[in-house]
Amino acid sequence: MKLKLPHVLCCMLLLMSFQSLGFVFTVTEKQLNNMLVVAFPFKQNYQGMDVTFSNPTIKLDSGVQKVIISTTIEAVQSQQKLLAQGTIEGIVTYRSATQELQFEKPALTHFQVLENTIPNTKQTIDTIKQNIGKNLPVILLFDFKQFDLGFGEIVPRDIKITSKGLAITL
Repeated sequence: MKLKLPHVLCCMLLLMSFQSLGFVFTVTEKQLNNMLVVAFPFKQNYQGMDVTFSNPTIKLDSGVQKVIISTTIEAVQSQQKLLAQGTIEGIVTYRSATQELQFEKPALTHFQVLENTIPNTKQTIDTIKQNIGKNLPVILLFDFKQFDLGFGEIVPRDIKITSKGLAITL
């Protein structure tokens, strides 16, 4: 009987340690790029121009816990077009109220014009460049309500950018 008690205690401690560690899964940059197909193209109207952000490529920076998205930016006004390459940086946040993984506080950090057929856009381009660093609207990366493993509501306890990808602890 004495031998069973230590075994039972060891099993209980082992089970409790697994429960406290949680389950961690990692979403790679490639998988995140596939997820961005849902959020892009991202469109908005800016100073009378229809602006579209498309062709996103995501990069994770584990050192500063930032997400960097390179994107093509197309502005159209009266069937004239401005094409540019831009970089947007922000942080990844989990919103428990909506059960969403969001790209929060995205800010344009780089803007380079590739092609421009819109007349008199110098002022617009200068304005865009002056707004580098200001926040854009939040971008949805992942909706956990659509992720059903049959265990009920999935609530991440921690989300961290690692060298292997986005580590999500459940």
